[in-house]
Amino acid sequence: MDTEEGKWPWQVSVRFRGLHVCGGSLIAAQWVLTAAHCILSRFHYSVKMGDRSIHNQNTSLVMPVRKIIVHSLFRRARTVKNDIALLHLLQPVNFTSAIQSVCIPSEILWVEAGTNCWVTGWGKTSQGGDSYNAHAKRRDTASAGDSTPGTMISGCGHRILRIVGGAPAPERKWPWQVSLQVNDKHVCGGSLIAHQWVLTPCWPEWSGVPGRGVVWRGRWLLAVVVPVRDIVMHHDYSSRGTISDDIALALLDFPVNYSTHIQPVCLPEKTFLVPDGTTCWVTGWGKLEETDKPDKAPKMLQEADLTIMRYKECNRLLKRLMKAKNDVVRKGAVCGYSDKGKDSCQGDSGGPLVCEYNETWIQVGIVSWGVGCGHEGYPGVYTEVSFYVDWVKRHMNQASCLDSTAFLVLLLCLVLPLGS
Repeated sequence: MDTEEGKWPWQVSVRFRGLHVCGGSLIAAQWVLTAAHCILSRFHYSVKMGDRSIHNQNTSLVMPVRKIIVHSLFRRARTVKNDIALLHLLQPVNFTSAIQSVCIPSEILWVEAGTNCWVTGWGKTSQGGDSYNAHAKRRDTASAGDSTPGTMISGCGHRILRIVGGAPAPERKWPWQVSLQVNDKHVCGGSLIAHQWVLTPCWPEWSGVPGRGVVWRGRWLLAVVVPVRDIVMHHDYSSRGTISDDIALALLDFPVNYSTHIQPVCLPEKTFLVPDGTTCWVTGWGKLEETDKPDKAPKMLQEADLTIMRYKECNRLLKRLMKAKNDVVRKGAVCGYSDKGKDSCQGDSGGPLVCEYNETWIQVGIVSWGVGCGHEGYPGVYTEVSFYVDWVKRHMNQASCLDSTAFLVLLLCLVLPLGS
């Protein structure tokens, strides 16, 4: 039967010289899993993804294949054996509601006989028939992508400074939220945007600081801790007068595996502007009250809903309240406010401001600065992610070219039982 649009976002069409030859599945931002018997040559391959039609090019993404790895023991004679191959894409793809990765099982997982699973593809719908749009069949066999209980959510934007006036966030609700730490002490928040990348604000103090690391602070004693290899700060960052270009990337020492507690958030497209008045959410471990001492910061992640204010209106408001002559909020920033006194505060810096669209969470902002915490009538200022998304992708792609094998590392030891 024909599938619904977007139902199997990891399904791809493997193409040779522009023609569909086989199916495949996206397992990471730059890797596709397919069958070895599909490989007819080492060159001229591409992968099409993003919609259910193998013919329509306007609504999908076609990515060239950089490298093909066929299992060394693959055999065609009599019985096909070791029929598996990996396709390394030319560059990482950006996860969207239509493009997501599927989870790979651990070595100890055995699917039980009689389990109902699903298989998808663009093969013939009858012997001798023609190929058509993507279709799916239910099988009593194993298939990656089965949505049975216990399967981890895959792709970005899904979830199985402190927040003044907020509330503790339920476990696993914000699986992209991370704590950036120096010598085991929380410094600021951040968000996971890929297996090896965290989005955070600029901190000049980061450079050369030993003991830098990223922590997923679920149940603290069982959290995943990953060292930070490098920090890429925006070249135009300035904290003189008004903070601007407050964005940085943290490159982790190794990729993390996604789990129910660890998932990436989606990045918006460059043209995306979150509308004025939209309700979004900010999260972090910052102070609960402006006058609190640092040691009074909450141990549990806090959340608060805020209303979006575009930068021009926000600038007019803050200029008047601060009695400033020059602009204080410029293009590249967005603001959030609450009539109930909710706000981000010290310790929340770097935390994500996220909005939900079509059941997918998109990061629209990064906690940057504000006037106090939760002051009535004073909106908080956030770095607008869409304004810098090209900068983010460029630096991620540059690092990928230098160390492309890193995106394939599957460190199963990092998938820890963080609790329910």
